[in-house]
Formats: sequence, structure tokens, C-alpha cells
Amino acid sequence: MPPAISVFEQHFLEHYAHVYRTLYRVLGDAQESEDLAQEVFLRLHDTLQKEEVNHPKAWLTQVAVRTALNSIRGRTRRIHRHDQAAKHTQSETTQQTEIALSVRKVLFEALPDQQAHLLMLHAAGLLYEEIADLLGLQRSSMSQLLFRAKRAFASAYQEDRDL
Repeated sequence: MPPAISVFEQHFLEHYAHVYRTLYRVLGDAQESEDLAQEVFLRLHDTLQKEEVNHPKAWLTQVAVRTALNSIRGRTRRIHRHDQAAKHTQSETTQQTEIALSVRKVLFEALPDQQAHLLMLHAAGLLYEEIADLLGLQRSSMSQLLFRAKRAFASAYQEDRDL
């Protein structure tokens, strides 16, 4: 004698295809419809533990539609957040590009070559001794030369930004 199937199993066998089709019509995505159909039947299982469902097809259809709409709302919120993040990132990238162009302009157009080279090598992480050797400068004057170059750059950069 085969084992009797539960009420839940009976509803699952009878209504799964209908629930899946309903979700697919709303969502248009097979994988998401499959996932949400499982969620709908989990809700049915939990509900059947507490109470009887008088009209299971109607109940399942209502839960499926609500679940699909909630999924769409969530998807819309995720897309909106993604778009906002992309705009913010694009804005930051544009701003960084503008700053980089302004820095290059000041370095190569407003400062003497020696000061520009000092600042670039220093920004690259070279030690004072290495910079002095590369540029043929006295090591003892590096601190003062870099201070002057930084001050000249700050002044020229501010002037460029004010234009």
C-alpha cells in the first residue's frame, strides 16, 4: 500500500505549474520564477501548520502575485541604488580627472622645470638623496628646495582654480 500524501504535497502537485506560470507572467524570468515558486510553497507549508487553506489555488495565486510584485519592487530599488552609485562614481571620476588635469597644467606650465621635477620625484616616493642625485642638486639644499617648490605649486594651483 503506497504511503498517503500530505495535504501540502497534494497542493504542490496540483498547483505548482499554475504558480510558476503566474510568476513567470509577472516577472518574465524563468530562474526567478522558479525560486519564488519555492518561496510561495514554503509559505503555504508554514500556513498549513497553523490553519487550513479553503481555496488553495486562489490563495497561492494571491501569494504568488504579491511575492512577484515585492521582487520587482526590490529589483527596482536595487537598480535605483546602482544608478545612484554609478552617478556618484562617475562624478567622483570626473572630478578627479579635472583635478589631475589642473595639477599637470600647473606643474608643466606655471612652475620652472626644476620645481616641477622635484615635486614629481618627491610624489613618486623618492628619498631626498635620490632626488638630489637625479637632478644634480646638493643634498643639503633638498629640504629648502622642496619647501619652495611646494609653496610655488600651492600658489599657482590656487591661482589656476580661481580663474
